[in-house]
Amino acid sequence: MAVLEAISPHLARGSVVAFDQFAHPKRPGETLACMAALKFGNLRLRRVPFLPNPAYFIVE
Repeated sequence: MAVLEAISPHLARGSVVAFDQFAHPKRPGETLACMAALKFGNLRLRRVPFLPNPAYFIVE
């Protein structure tokens, strides 16, 4: 979570932030950290179509 808090003020439009285990049922840490550190409601989370857990968002 510290990393997300540190980088969020520096994310410019077009920045891509990716997570390798987002919404993983056995490893909820990335999901919880993302929701706590970032304004999750303002993000459009995108998924990698052929993999179950990787996800990313592009800063708009």
